[in-house]
Amino acid sequence: MAPANTAALLDPGAEPSNSSENESGDRDRLRPLARGRPTVEELFRAYAPQMGSIAFRLLQNDADVDDVLQDVFAVATRKIDQVADLQGARPWLATITIRTARARLRRRRWLGWFGLDRSDSSEQLASSEASPDDRALLSQVMRELERLPYNERVAWTLRHLEEESLQSVALMCGCSLATAKRWIRRAEVRIAKRLNRDGT
Repeated sequence: MAPANTAALLDPGAEPSNSSENESGDRDRLRPLARGRPTVEELFRAYAPQMGSIAFRLLQNDADVDDVLQDVFAVATRKIDQVADLQGARPWLATITIRTARARLRRRRWLGWFGLDRSDSSEQLASSEASPDDRALLSQVMRELERLPYNERVAWTLRHLEEESLQSVALMCGCSLATAKRWIRRAEVRIAKRLNRDGT
């Protein structure tokens, strides 16, 4: 299994809430919008921080987050009629964020083949209070995440860093619960093997 305290190594300013707190926070933020479909501006105010957190975890680079958010809410502007109810807004936006981050990662890998992208952003993800050993551990985990198939990377990140429920992971990834569990388990096994091989 991946280390249980991985999320604790991350910047506390970007710490995710647990899934029940996420759902409670959604209700609190959206209560004033309960009389009809929200506008894109209202969704941005309610959900941009969470979407930014997901993008940051997946891309591991703070410089990309603003561009991803702009793309996500540009898509939301065009497809706002797909939001059937307020409770469905967060997973809908998360799915758009995941797809947008995938496109950016593909571009980054393409640039990497030509030596044009050499970013190492594990330091951006680490808490300022993390010890050198913790920073080294986080760097190893993040390097292994970069090697994972994208679906496994997303599922593991949502589950262990964003602390989403398994049901939410499946909904955001657009897959069945069984598939989400399988992706997470595969990622856990690969990360554990890497850490064991490195003697961590």
